[in-house]
Amino acid sequence: MKYLLFAVTLLSAASACAQSRVWKCDREYTRTAPIARQRGCMLQETGASSAMPSVMTIPDGHFRLRGFINNQPAMFLVDTGATYISVSDDFARRANLKGGSLVKFNTANGPRAGRLVKGVTVIVGSFSVASATVAVGTAGQGSEVLLGQNFLRNFDVTMNDRQVVIRTRTQ
Repeated sequence: MKYLLFAVTLLSAASACAQSRVWKCDREYTRTAPIARQRGCMLQETGASSAMPSVMTIPDGHFRLRGFINNQPAMFLVDTGATYISVSDDFARRANLKGGSLVKFNTANGPRAGRLVKGVTVIVGSFSVASATVAVGTAGQGSEVLLGQNFLRNFDVTMNDRQVVIRTRTQ
């Protein structure tokens, strides 16, 4: 019994160590090893008390970030006027976003039929939401995704004509 407890403790410590690893991909960070390997990221040497950055700045007024929806690479366009994270039907197929409830969206281009898929993992730069709702059929073609308020409201976001700054919210 003593050896079993030791083995469980050792496995827990190894798991915690693996979870504390951080990979840097250009100016973005991730703790997800498969994503880091896919993007060719470099493992950051971190001390016991250091963590992933809690601030991310998007310069130059482009307001675009790389990320993933269900491990599918995406280019996010920060859209503070959008209610939801929004993707095209084509992107939804590639990201395996199935089911959801049928809804009618009021978009900038008028009313549009689509669906809301809940419980989706969304990673944007160094930030993630494990159970987000994604609007399918509301965005254009390709991998560009609108990053709406249902993601942004989880963080402190400030923006001007030159940059967007996203911070981990402190309670």
